[in-house]
Formats: sequence, C-alpha cells, structure tokens
Amino acid sequence: METLLPKDGETYREFIGRIAVSPEWEWTAKYWLGGCIIACFDDGTPKGDVIEVKNAGDKVVPKNIRCLGCSGFDKYGVYWVAWDLDVGHGANPYDSFDEALKDAMRLRDSLGVGNGVGSIPGEAEIRRSRSGNGLQVRHLLPIDAVDQNGEALDRKDMCTIAKGMSALLGMKDDTIVQGRQAVWLWVRDGDKFLGEHSFEVVAEQEKPVLD
Repeated sequence: METLLPKDGETYREFIGRIAVSPEWEWTAKYWLGGCIIACFDDGTPKGDVIEVKNAGDKVVPKNIRCLGCSGFDKYGVYWVAWDLDVGHGANPYDSFDEALKDAMRLRDSLGVGNGVGSIPGEAEIRRSRSGNGLQVRHLLPIDAVDQNGEALDRKDMCTIAKGMSALLGMKDDTIVQGRQAVWLWVRDGDKFLGEHSFEVVAEQEKPVLD
C-alpha cells in the first residue's frame, strides 16, 4: 500500500480527495460521498471507537487517524449498497474464504440494474476486506434509481435491499453493515489490521452505472 497520511491542517474532504486520486486507492473514488463518513483512531479499536464525521469540509483530520469509510447515501439519494462477509471472526462468520466467496459470487450474479435483482447479472464489485480475510460486495446503483412510487431511494430502502438479498440467498453477512450501510475504504499504511491481500479486487462491477 502507498504511504498516504493527512497533511497539517487538511480537512477530511481534502484528504478524501487525495485518497481518491492516489494510485493505490483510486478504486475508492466512485464510492466516496458526503452523506455519512466514518472514522476510527489509534486510541480506540475500529469496532469500539467509530465516529461519524460531521462537516467533513471544515473539520481537520487528526494525525492519529487509522481508518476512513463512508456510506452509499446522502440527502439526495442512494448510490450503492454494501454487504460484508466476515471469515473467522464476527457474530456469524464464514468458516473459510472459499465459502464466503461462493456466497459473494451468488450475490453478484443476482444483482442487476433497476430493481436490484437480476435484470443484468454481475452488477457488483467484490473486494477483499480491510484484513484481506473476508469480502466486501458493493452494488452501484443507477444515478436515477427510484422506488416503486418513483421517489428517490433513501437509507431505509438501501437497508431493505441489503437485508432482503441476504435473506433471499441465505447469506451470513454482517448484520451491522446491513443496517449501518457504511464500510471502510481507506486504512493507514502499516496499520495492524492490514493484511497481505487487503482490499484486493476479486470481481469488478461489469457495468459502471455511475460513469
């Protein structure tokens, strides 16, 4: 991973802008949104000391930043939905990477443009997780995605999609991510949570609907 740290006086929004164009992290560019940015720091574990960053355009990034992530929604709508498949840890983990990958691929094959189910398979990106042991699946939605009433999707809709697909396929993905719909996208170089295969791409979304 490239060494990438916040500069003196740099705001969260400025730092995320540099993350999104750096060679090692440019894959995150399509996922960063202003709705819900999450962060954790050296003085707490990612699981136990996660904060939501308010006013990211004004607030300066602390030097002890460890992880940054975000959700796939803002006040204007929903842009992507996420699933987190843990291996060997968590409340309901998969026993092996291969078992998790099988479910991730089944999920990817079931996702399509429009209603989130099936019309064009392969509408999801699969990447290894922060540790490299588990998997994250992210489904980019069309920019004009609406519900059955023609209204823009909201956070409730994205959680319904995540939970519904998980139940339909009998998956064991992280229920916290199902509800929170925020995942890690950047981890500081050298962090103890990084592994050999951290954030390694497994399958691309076949049609980049946000381009």
